[in-house]
Amino acid sequence: MPVAHEDYLARRGMPKEIADLWEHDLLGFDRSDAIILHARKLGFELKRENFVIRTDDQAHLWELIRAGLGVGFGQETLARQTPGLVVIPIDLHIPPMPIWLTTHRELFTSHRIRAIYDAVASGLLAYINGTSAPLSNP
Repeated sequence: MPVAHEDYLARRGMPKEIADLWEHDLLGFDRSDAIILHARKLGFELKRENFVIRTDDQAHLWELIRAGLGVGFGQETLARQTPGLVVIPIDLHIPPMPIWLTTHRELFTSHRIRAIYDAVASGLLAYINGTSAPLSNP
């Protein structure tokens, strides 16, 4: 989902449709072309130069969005739980990402490891379903 900080949107306005996004300060990946390729599938000739700031560090990218430096792309659940961030209501037709939770087979024989595994699985499902507690801001 496209997301931006409320301060950025107050300065630049809320994009109403996909084409409006490309007129904003876009934040995205540097070496990965995932966003560019998806935009092209939607019929938009997006280029690396369209991003005012690029980084391949997703945590850094998220902090740039939180700082109000432009429009980025992220998980809707995380954006809704992050104070000040706004999910921009434009459907980019992004398919859901599969998630696997794996461990070595031998670790399932440990009750302690199984308890941690089950807790992580439960927390992950709650997060995906949007039922987890809001994130605290350190």
